[in-house]
Amino acid sequence: MIQALYIGAGLDIVPVLVLKDIKKFIYIDSQPFSDHGTSVCKKDFTSDKATIETREIHEGDNLFGRTNFKSRFRTIATRNSFTQLSETKYCSIYKNQYDQIIKYHMSCSFPEFVTDEIREDIAQCNTLILCGYSPNKVVLTMMKSPDYVIANCHTVYTDDESEDSESTISYLVNNPTVIRGYYLLKETVEPLRDNFQIISCKDLNYITE
Repeated sequence: MIQALYIGAGLDIVPVLVLKDIKKFIYIDSQPFSDHGTSVCKKDFTSDKATIETREIHEGDNLFGRTNFKSRFRTIATRNSFTQLSETKYCSIYKNQYDQIIKYHMSCSFPEFVTDEIREDIAQCNTLILCGYSPNKVVLTMMKSPDYVIANCHTVYTDDESEDSESTISYLVNNPTVIRGYYLLKETVEPLRDNFQIISCKDLNYITE
């Protein structure tokens, strides 16, 4: 596993703590811009087919409701021995004593807000983390080589398993051989890094059982 991509990462730092052999993680989340990607709520409309500029247009209103998201992640990272190397409006970079790096692209709805920089970051990844969210299957074509998938028992598995579904998970359920290896990040006792184990699986069907 070279680099790992985690879309919809939220405040979850467990995969980084457990997977110490992976030295770089690309995190992507639509928060704090929106908790629901480009489907946003306002008085005057119910949904917004957003462009990347939408973040700038709506900054300051209720779309940025989770204003403490960035500081909350910073606190979690610091508690787990990560030092912040840099921070811009939409991207923060952290590093720990094991030379692991988290590059976090925030307020980024996938794939609508993907920039050239984010596309280049994704292209370097060969491991996809699916712990809680299933991104659009286009992510598999954007990765350098989608060799490995890491999921957990809390992943939101879609009911739509049709072959024409846009869900990555649905696609992999129907086309398991496009991935070299599947792994389950299993919680053994409590949600702490010393109580997780990585289990090799045949496919996603095993993980969903």
